[in-house]
Parts: sequence; structure tokens; C-alpha cells
Amino acid sequence: MHRLRTKLLLACVLCVAALRGVARGADIPANTWVRIADCPGDAEGREIPPGRAATWCYEPVKKVFLRYGGYTPRFSNALDQFDPATGKWKRLFAEDENYPDDRPGGGCSWDIRYDEKSKRVLLAGGLACGFTGSTGIWSYDPAGNNFKPISKELPKNLGKVCVDPVHGIAVAAPWPASTGLGAVTMVCNLTDGKWETVNTPQGPQPAWGGHILSMTFDAGLGRVISIDGDFDKSKSMLAYSFDPEAKKWEKLMTTGASPSVRMRSVIAYDPDNKVVILHGLSAGDKGPNADQLNDTWVFDTAKKEWKEIKTPGPTPMKSADPPTVMCYRQALAYDTDRKRFLLADADLGVWAFRYDPAAEPGKECIANGFVPTVGKAASNPPAEGAADSLKEIRQTLPSPLNPHLTEMGDNTLIPLGGGVMLGAEVPWCYDPELGVFAKYGGCGNGVSPYWSGYGNNLSLYDPGHERWLVRRVCDVAGALRPRTACSRSIFHDSSRKLLWFMGGAGSGPACPMPGYTDGSFTYDSRADKFTLVPGGGTFPGHNTGLEEDPDHLVAAVTVDKDKTHVFDIKAQAWNVKDTPGAPGGPEYRHMPYITTKKFFLALSSVTDKEDTPNRTMSFDPATNTWTDLKAQGQPPTRNHKYGLVYDSKNDVAILLGGGTHWNGGNPNDMWAYIVKENRWEKITPKLPADFKMPPLTDNMPSGYDVRHNAIIFLENNVPYAYRYKK
Repeated sequence: MHRLRTKLLLACVLCVAALRGVARGADIPANTWVRIADCPGDAEGREIPPGRAATWCYEPVKKVFLRYGGYTPRFSNALDQFDPATGKWKRLFAEDENYPDDRPGGGCSWDIRYDEKSKRVLLAGGLACGFTGSTGIWSYDPAGNNFKPISKELPKNLGKVCVDPVHGIAVAAPWPASTGLGAVTMVCNLTDGKWETVNTPQGPQPAWGGHILSMTFDAGLGRVISIDGDFDKSKSMLAYSFDPEAKKWEKLMTTGASPSVRMRSVIAYDPDNKVVILHGLSAGDKGPNADQLNDTWVFDTAKKEWKEIKTPGPTPMKSADPPTVMCYRQALAYDTDRKRFLLADADLGVWAFRYDPAAEPGKECIANGFVPTVGKAASNPPAEGAADSLKEIRQTLPSPLNPHLTEMGDNTLIPLGGGVMLGAEVPWCYDPELGVFAKYGGCGNGVSPYWSGYGNNLSLYDPGHERWLVRRVCDVAGALRPRTACSRSIFHDSSRKLLWFMGGAGSGPACPMPGYTDGSFTYDSRADKFTLVPGGGTFPGHNTGLEEDPDHLVAAVTVDKDKTHVFDIKAQAWNVKDTPGAPGGPEYRHMPYITTKKFFLALSSVTDKEDTPNRTMSFDPATNTWTDLKAQGQPPTRNHKYGLVYDSKNDVAILLGGGTHWNGGNPNDMWAYIVKENRWEKITPKLPADFKMPPLTDNMPSGYDVRHNAIIFLENNVPYAYRYKK
């Protein structure tokens, strides 16, 4: 009897396992999207799930999917494994913000595919901005769980890259405007890692940007396939194949119906039916929320024919503000054992699609009860092992002192490395906890690897290493953090050791979490977390002059004549003070706090006329009074976008550039306000050999680096350093 009971129990277990196998196996309905699993949540409890814009491939030896990169919420270099038989995720390599050089760098939209000959996975490319390590071409050995570099760097401004494992090459068709070389194709030899640039005038190079191309390898043709969503070329999608012998592109002329023009579609090859499948995404060039698509097409590259599978795509997610369907760059690859595609979306989960050319399309997707909610997926259980690696993933900050800065001479101005700031027309502030300068959002200017507009990216400039670190990728897919904006104020709260974000103009296309007042956020740079601060009122306008008064725990900015808006840091609330004599006047005013005098310092010119006298004024938060300091040697008037920084070691305020009116009237000068003497003096800094003084125009991003005793500022979004000496 005991043996019979055991046999029955075993039979039941096998029956349940078989049913689970059907649920996750190949026997899903044909031509129907079926949800089979969640994607993992964030092990650190941050606001978005990991893996947005990640890519993956099927590894047939272990019969698992390998997902790489994306943003999590910074550009990730994590490698995760998904088992389609169990629906479980496992972390193989930690997300490491230090971006070690013994593995691929962080980024999104890497090309990743299995090479049958070498039994390795090949990874190429990756879109990123700031410092993310090597974005070259690598191989990964699943058996040994290790990476090996093929080429540690990509050519500058390279867009999407696709690997051809049969011919041992990687192919990229960059945006012509980014290279200055015209319509070219860049080909990498995967044996020696060397790149070759080939002139290919008849190719898929888009006029808008090389990273919008959808590319895959078609094993039937033995060629890289590009599906071009270029709005400047056609009203429908254009298909090309790359001839590896002739090193040229062939346009695959199609007849009949074809997908409407779009960007950021995902495509993958089905070796059993010898077709390419295409899904979604953006159908407009008016930003990432324009006419998102959720359709499915099949392309027979041999016959050069498109066919739409008129079946609903995966359940879309909608934000409450503004109402929009949100789709992202997704991971799509083919499971050669179960004969189906798997699509992974960080928010929507893992979906399966089995193509059958003889079957009817499904009438609806099978979501298995799933209802997508903005932000919910971030709290999913993380991948197995992700929490164990948390100690590894934070950038080691503050960095060691930089000799380039510590050894610079007195009254010297030098250029710094790191390249262009990500997002323009915003201030920054010094974060003494990490020894970096932090900025949020901004206008265009590389703020995102695949979208330009008002941003919600959080970037840190590290003077120790002279490089940018991207803590938050510009992301309009919904997250509990400040909205997209330019000219957002940011200041450091020394009592709580946090950063505050307030105000900002031009919220732009965004999908924020519902139910919060824009600007009411703090950020813990050590824990890498945003916190919604209830209440607090509304920030007045989009001035950028907030700075902390640690003596009175307030931050202040003047907007209206005879009134001053004061933020009580302890009470977390705005107060409007009647302050006769308050200057009012322009936006983009910076008011540093002078610790030796316990007041805020302000320049006051109440009109945009160049001959308006400049005044140096102070605001005392203890008495809520403004005073005209009647300083000697007043600098010429300016109203907009100047830098005004307090150097606490030398007790001076440094004035950098600015203009008399919006984006113009620039005096291109530097001044020092000697606090003890209540006077100004013009500065003529010393310069390194063969270096010309930069023009001083928009210097809102400017601050004092206490560790290096240097003013760090941006001009034309490029970093410079200056050390004052009387």
C-alpha cells in the first residue's frame, strides 16, 4: 500500500509538471501572445524595474535565455538568466557601477546572439552616455561563466551594431551626421577586433539617428538584416540585407502591405519558418509617446513579403498623466527548442509567441490575469542572487583626489575631461557625501541614447576621475521621481545629507507616476533612492538659484518684487515673505549663501537693458530683510544664466559670465567679490600653454569643490576648473 501511494504521488507530481510544461512549453496557441512570467524587480528597492531596453538570446546547451544590460535604472552591465521551463530568473553577473574592464560595459540595446560554432554568446555595441566602461564587442562562455574582449571600443558615435556569426563580422550603419563621413558602413572583424569603414551610399543609414535601426541576423540568407524606420525616406518600413562578401547593402524591394514607418521596433529571426518577426513600437517622430504600436508582422526575406498577424499584442500599460500607451525597447529572441519567440519587457513581463503560417491569428492575448500598473514591476521579487551582490554595485565615491586639480596653479583656469554634460540649461550643486556635482534633467543634448527633449536624467560629474556617471537614464516610461524639465533647482541638505529637487520649466513628454506634486523629491546619493516628500507647496516659477543656508535651515529665491519665497527645510514647506526692497526681476538667478556673513548674496538688475546699473544685495533669512551692499567696483549688469559661486576657503564669490538678456548680451568675463572688503575685482586667469580662454556665457552649472579647492563650472556644457588666489 505504501508503494502504491508513493507511485500515485509521483504520478501526480509528474502530471502537474506536465501541465506546467504545457503552460510554458511549445503548445501555446499559435499566432497568439501569451504571458508566461514576471520580469524581476529591483533588489535595491528603487523606482523602476531592471532591464528596460535590455536584449537577450537563447542559449541552447542549458536551454535558457541570457539577458544583458538595459538600464536598472542606470546603464547596466548585469547578466541575467531566464529559465523558460520554470519561469525563474537568476543573476549571473552583478550590476556594477564601477564598470570593471574585464567585462562588457553598461548600456542598452546591445546586440546579443549565440554562436553555434564557438558555443559562445557574442555581445556587440550598446547605447549609453557618460562613463559606462567598454561598449565594444565581447564573447561570453556559458560553460565557464566568463567574458573575453574582442574589441574594447567602438568607433565614435556608432549606433546599433549587429553580429554576423557565420562570417565572423559585426556590422553597423551609423547616422551620417554623427560621423561626418556620409553614408558608410562599419565592419568589425571578430577574429582580430579591427574595424573597417566602407562607403555604402545605398544603405539603411537613417537621416535621424543610427540607433533607431532594428537589426538581426537572418541565418537563411546568411546576412544581417536591417529594418529601417526612417521618416525621411518612406511612409513604410524599408528592409535591407548586408552582403558580407561585396560589403554593400541590398534593398529588399517588397510588394503589397508592409508595416507603417516607426522607430525602435524589435525584430528576431525564426529559423524554423525562415522569417523575421517584427513587433511595435513608436509610430511617430514627435517623442516617445507618439502613437505607440502593438502590432505583429512577419517578413519572409527570401520572398521579400510582409504579412501582418492581426492578433492583439501583449497587454499594454497606460499612465494616468498624460493618458498614453507605453511601450519600450524590448528583448525579443527565438527559442529553438520550444519553437517560439519570447519577448521580455521589464514592466509587462515575459510573453511567448508561436508563429504558424497555416493557423488563424488569435482573437486576444492571453494575459493570465495580469494587469499592468505603472511602477508595480519594480517591487517584483528580484532575480535569484541579485540581492547577494549589492555590496559590489555602488561606485566607490568620493574618488581619490585628482592631481590634475590639486596641482593646478593659483589663479589658473584649466579644461577638464569627461565630455559634454548630458542635458543643458540646468544648474548643479556639490554633493559633499560623494564629492561630485549633481544635475537633473535639462534640454536635449544627449540626455538619452535614443531620445532628445526635456529630460529626467540624473547625472553626476566626478572631478576625481573627470567623468560623468549616469545614475538615472532619461526615461519617460513612468517612475516615482521628478518629472522631465529644464532649469530645475537642486540643492544639498547638509542636515539630512540629501539632495532636493524643485521647480523646472517645460515638463515635456513624460509619463510620471500619478498623485504627486512636481518637485517634492529628495534623493539620497549614497543609497541611490528618491523619496516623495508630501506637501511642501509649489515651487515659484523656474528659478535656478536655490542654495542651502545651514545656519537657519532654509533655502531662498526671490521671484516677485518686494516678496521673497523661502523654503523651510525642517518644515518642508514654502513661505512667502513680505520683504520691501526685494529686487524681483529675472529668472535664472543664483544666490549663494555666504557663511561668514550668514546671508544670501544676489546680483540685481531689474531690466534687460545693458545700461541698467548692477547692484550687489544680500538677504538675511534671520530678519527677512534685503540690503543693498553698495559694493565697490560693481561688474557690468547681467540678468540671465550666470554662475555665482561661493569659495568658502578664500571667502570670495566668483561671478562667471551670463548675459544681459535671454541667450545674449554676454560680457564673457570673470569677477571676484571680496566679502570682507565688500568690493569686486575683475579676474584675468592664467591659462595652460596652447589653451584659449573659453567664452563665458551660460554658466549656471557651477559650484565649489571643497576637496580640491576649485571652482568647477561648465561652458557650452564642457567642464572647466578655476582656483582663486588674491
